[in-house]
Amino acid sequence: MSKISMNKKVRIIYFNDLVEAYIKICKVKNLSPKTIDYYKMSAHIFNKYCGNPKLEEIDDEMITELILMLKEQMKAVSINSRLRGIRAILNYGVTIGVIKTVKVPMVKYDKEAKEGYTDQEIRQLLVKPNINKCSFAEYRNWVMVNYLYGTGCRLATLINIKIKDVDLENRLVTNRHMKTRQQILNPLPTALIIILREYLEIRGGKEEDYLFPQEANKRFSDRGAKSAIRRFNLSRGVLKTSIHAFRHTWAKNCILNGMDIFTLQKLGGWKNLDMVRNYVNLYSADIKGYDDINPLEKIYSNMNQRLTMKGN
Repeated sequence: MSKISMNKKVRIIYFNDLVEAYIKICKVKNLSPKTIDYYKMSAHIFNKYCGNPKLEEIDDEMITELILMLKEQMKAVSINSRLRGIRAILNYGVTIGVIKTVKVPMVKYDKEAKEGYTDQEIRQLLVKPNINKCSFAEYRNWVMVNYLYGTGCRLATLINIKIKDVDLENRLVTNRHMKTRQQILNPLPTALIIILREYLEIRGGKEEDYLFPQEANKRFSDRGAKSAIRRFNLSRGVLKTSIHAFRHTWAKNCILNGMDIFTLQKLGGWKNLDMVRNYVNLYSADIKGYDDINPLEKIYSNMNQRLTMKGN
């Protein structure tokens, strides 16, 4: 049996050599296949426009030219997604000493509020079907919509929840399949507990079964779940069919209802506060009931002193 040489040194000369080395490190760190595919795609974009240059040829000017070419093909948010992957690869090269530091700046753009569901659309979707007449698929899809809107979970989290993960007595769900790859224990709102209790009685199943199964009690694929929600939404006269839009709508309404950013980050499973701050910046001006949380309003209220608003 041949032995693995521990002294074998791989020469990293070209960009693709660095990518190969970085992907190996990603696998050692046990990063998810989706994350590894993301870095591979980022490297592919770099090679598409820059070829496979020697590492000594990669400099700030090459990155600038890359960004200019990408701006002709993609939106800023997509460009930044690719650039983050490229920057991670190049930074790894700097860490192991095979390339000099290269600046990979993000493209600046005005952030817009992501389109979510209106209150009217949500009301249309939440009308309960007649469980004595509707199919199980329609009923399951209605429960899925309630779950998405009530928890703000991602698609991957939704389709991987098992019956054993739901603890109705303690009003908790264990989310084992998170983007951050960390198991998270989240609370369930009362309305959703009532819905899930009835659903589980009708659904039946074993502890290891998926909470929201496809036909034959199998796990939903991403595409299958999207298709199911799309059909359900359209059947209710709602033309928006995005599963992720439920998450945007949930986050927006949590902010409008006064939830603090740290609680929102925890419940939403965001790794850092960047995305949460985006939501706050976009929607904080729309907060309803501002008087209920404003300190000046509170102190005047406690002093039983009323101020009269006069026009200019």
